[in-house]
Amino acid sequence: MNLRGLINNVIKEEFSLTEEREQFDILYHGTDLESAMSIQQNGIDMSKAHGGYFGWGFYTTPDIELAKSNYGDFSEGEGSAVLEFKLDPNANILDLRDEQDFELWKRYNRLIYDKNAYKKFVSDGIDGLWDDSFDGVVVYNPNVLKLINIHNF
Repeated sequence: MNLRGLINNVIKEEFSLTEEREQFDILYHGTDLESAMSIQQNGIDMSKAHGGYFGWGFYTTPDIELAKSNYGDFSEGEGSAVLEFKLDPNANILDLRDEQDFELWKRYNRLIYDKNAYKKFVSDGIDGLWDDSFDGVVVYNPNVLKLINIHNF
């Protein structure tokens, strides 16, 4: 087993998914139409991600209306879109309402100003995190998302 596999096993044993954790099947990302087309053609480019409260990542929400109103409606350019993704059911998404997940996050939160911190999160087996303060999931590992639809507005 490689180092990532060993770390993933430790994280998953210490911070295993439970029934109490928020589970997601579908996530949405609002953006401008040009960016939506770029993501469809080229995939998610983390170098274009923006820093937010939880660091540099790809910010999504399980609520399509929130994705449209908070992100898509403010997009610049010709039109807005909401991308619909299927989340890999094996993705390790921390739920910050969970005490153990929050304790794990505290080990990493000093990295949120580092544009490349998502690489560290992913190498340590953290694919993203959920926080209900913004009703969203910030994804650090775009490989856990599969684009299934683009909604134009």
